[in-house]
Amino acid sequence: MKGNQLTCLEEKLHQFWKQNCWICKNSGASISVDNKFVHFGCAKKHGYKMNRHLLSVQS
Repeated sequence: MKGNQLTCLEEKLHQFWKQNCWICKNSGASISVDNKFVHFGCAKKHGYKMNRHLLSVQS
């Protein structure tokens, strides 16, 4: 992110579609937690806490 602009968005979208979720093992995981990728729904079901102000997730 640069200012209020998302940089390299197209590149990042392609990268995330290839990531497998650490929880369900399906592709398309876009949230990084503890050097692993998860889907938002999977993280929520397993009690991960999202900080919407910092756009970060804690296990």
